[in-house]
Amino acid sequence: MFPRLHFAESARRFSPVRMNKQLLLALWLAPTLAFSQPGSAPRANITNYEAPGSLAATQQLPCIDLADARPTMTPPDLHTAVRACIQAREFDRAARLFVLAGVYARFDAKRVADPSAHGAGRALIIQTTSAFSASDRERLAAGVKRLAGEDRRQQQAFCAQVRQLGVPQYLPRYMIQHGVDALSARASPQNALVAPFDADAVWSHLQSSYMRCPTP
Repeated sequence: MFPRLHFAESARRFSPVRMNKQLLLALWLAPTLAFSQPGSAPRANITNYEAPGSLAATQQLPCIDLADARPTMTPPDLHTAVRACIQAREFDRAARLFVLAGVYARFDAKRVADPSAHGAGRALIIQTTSAFSASDRERLAAGVKRLAGEDRRQQQAFCAQVRQLGVPQYLPRYMIQHGVDALSARASPQNALVAPFDADAVWSHLQSSYMRCPTP
């Protein structure tokens, strides 16, 4: 687990890019939030109610390249590929898929009506990264930093590929089912999403404000 002081010192060296801060903060804190530190003190018993399908992937992906990603792949799907890439020591591939999953989750948080469901993206990061060593998380973080602007050429190439992928084309059930509304008898697909919703405008905004991609 990363010590808090270590994280605080490293955070000051990060590029001031919003995508970088949000994804890397979750990545660094994942083991802490998952209570994965060996020998940590036992905590009070808490009953965790979870609706079927929460954070669930629709497919198990191998370590694919970003060029093989599709807008029908959900963030949980992409996280299966991230894990496969880390296991294969393909950290640059893992970083690209990790950031894409983060952008998709951010898009989904804009269109899912239940605010309590919006933590699904962070939960996926914890679920993925807490299983790996500090060294592996360091290498994944280094790849994310390059995409966030530390390596301008990599950032531009990444932005162009994400732009070409286009707006996500799936129902974000993994996130809908993660919220408290999914446990209600009144929950339905009809009221789960924000309406009206300008998908193209949100997607364009995330590329400029969240990913900080240059204007094409």
